[in-house]
Amino acid sequence: MERKPNCISKLERMNKTLEHQEADRVPISDFFWGSFIERWKEELSLSGDTDIYKYYDLDWIVTIPNMDPHIKQFEIIEQNDEEVVVRTGFEAVIRKKFCDPMPEYVEFDTNTIDKIRTFQFDDPWDERRYLSSGDNQVAGVGDSFIRNPPLGQRL
Repeated sequence: MERKPNCISKLERMNKTLEHQEADRVPISDFFWGSFIERWKEELSLSGDTDIYKYYDLDWIVTIPNMDPHIKQFEIIEQNDEEVVVRTGFEAVIRKKFCDPMPEYVEFDTNTIDKIRTFQFDDPWDERRYLSSGDNQVAGVGDSFIRNPPLGQRL
């Protein structure tokens, strides 16, 4: 893969910073709530597919590996225009009301000592955790609801 000069500058900046060396400047990025991004796009009259990281030419993108104990697609229990109820790889049932900023944890399947003792985690080195998009609770159910969130983008 051939990298563009802007990408090389960002990589050098990040690598120097992570190695505790002086870079040309401090790498810049941020974390964004979904509701903020929606309002940002609306107020600036931006298209729905505008990427805030590319728009501001930020140096790094926040990504979240799949930390669910079980790597699997969400099981949709109920869904309508106002909310969705899913079972995640944490074996948790979560209700996400789209008008509320955070989800509600309805129940956990692992709710007794016996179930905890027999609970098995999927392989922590499974490449799907790090190299594939896919449903995962931490990246997908928060202030928004996202199916198959990407792990990041190559610059």
